[in-house]
Amino acid sequence: MNTTLGNSKSYEQINNIELELKALKDLVTQQSNTIKTLKEDLSNRDEMIIKELASINIFVRDMAAEKKKNSDILQIFPIKNIDELQRFEDNIPNLDEQALLNAIKKIIQSGGIAKNLHHLLGKDIFLNFNYDGVQTKQTFKQYININDILYKAVSEKVVTK
Repeated sequence: MNTTLGNSKSYEQINNIELELKALKDLVTQQSNTIKTLKEDLSNRDEMIIKELASINIFVRDMAAEKKKNSDILQIFPIKNIDELQRFEDNIPNLDEQALLNAIKKIIQSGGIAKNLHHLLGKDIFLNFNYDGVQTKQTFKQYININDILYKAVSEKVVTK
């Protein structure tokens, strides 16, 4: 009788151990699934971060190119003499109009065209030209491209990129 009681107790202990083992296996499976989900989330986030960094890289490269383009255009000014004026007139169709407008607007934005025209056109231009070419001065209205771009620059609101 004592043996039966001992076997029953052993059987109960084995059952408890099996139940604990099953609970531990379930817990390990649950933790394993959680880890798998976290790994997938991290992988997806890594992909998103890589895509965003690539996008930022392209944006920064484009901004640097735009800044260089604007800097190159800003170096045109002030136009110091008649030769430069004619070259600028002839070259305007070859320039990026929006970049040119932005450069001119940047020059005239503080105080407007009247206070900043000398930053666009040099002293020699002022002394030798007026719009209609009266009183022994040359006519400025013949420079159609320059007049057009100046008109556009002062008639639009200042645009920043």
